[in-house]
Amino acid sequence: MEDGSGVDAYASLQAAEGDIEGHDVGNGECAFFAADGRAVEATIIGQWGQDVSLRVTNGHRSDELRARMADALPAAGIDASLAD
Repeated sequence: MEDGSGVDAYASLQAAEGDIEGHDVGNGECAFFAADGRAVEATIIGQWGQDVSLRVTNGHRSDELRARMADALPAAGIDASLAD
């Protein structure tokens, strides 16, 4: 979450799509990454814009993912070095 409130991990894109709200994506509150550091593109869908579709891109943002994880892990009591 862009507000620093944490990191969520999902077993699949479909699991994430079922949990993420379109208004959070529309407000720019979330950034999405695949486990290997590739960027994930979010598109708001649905009649009322409440749903989200996710697609893994070819663009790698591993450094950004690592930095975000290093920032978020200590808040959960986890050693930031595990971001590597």
